[in-house]
Amino acid sequence: MERIARCRPLSTDPVIQAPSYAQDEGASGAADGWWCELPHATAIPTGFVTLHRYVSTLPHTYALYITQYAPRGTTPTSATAGPVITLEVDASSGVLPPHHLRYEHHRHGRPVRLGGRLTAAVLITSHLVSVIWRLPRAGVPHYLSGVTTVTVSGHDVPKATVVAVAKSVKPD
Repeated sequence: MERIARCRPLSTDPVIQAPSYAQDEGASGAADGWWCELPHATAIPTGFVTLHRYVSTLPHTYALYITQYAPRGTTPTSATAGPVITLEVDASSGVLPPHHLRYEHHRHGRPVRLGGRLTAAVLITSHLVSVIWRLPRAGVPHYLSGVTTVTVSGHDVPKATVVAVAKSVKPD
């Protein structure tokens, strides 16, 4: 059901570089390299491809780094209706390391174990399944210290598939 997803830059990616604080901690300084340093899916459903990536700025020097996966042949315009899987990484995008991380308040959902001691919350609405977790501090590269939350959502995608993609996100 799933295939390996290699993290490669897309020609349509916004060219982003790791923040200075992350580069000081070992992240690559290569243009467009930050996408693959951030948590990313390493397995996606068969027939799905990486559709596009974009950045949505948030207040207080935070940003959502968003990657969408959809069936081959889907266009970014038609991806709004599904089936589509979206990976969002909420991270500080400032030059300096954050001293106090800002965590968005998320509703509590059903717990699901993603691996090891990492547990996420599963939220389900009519056509959307979301798996949300805080990036742990232990066991991940120190340059990810500014990442607060990772969310994998599937619109018109089965819960089991969304959870499987969430379990494949690395670094976890």
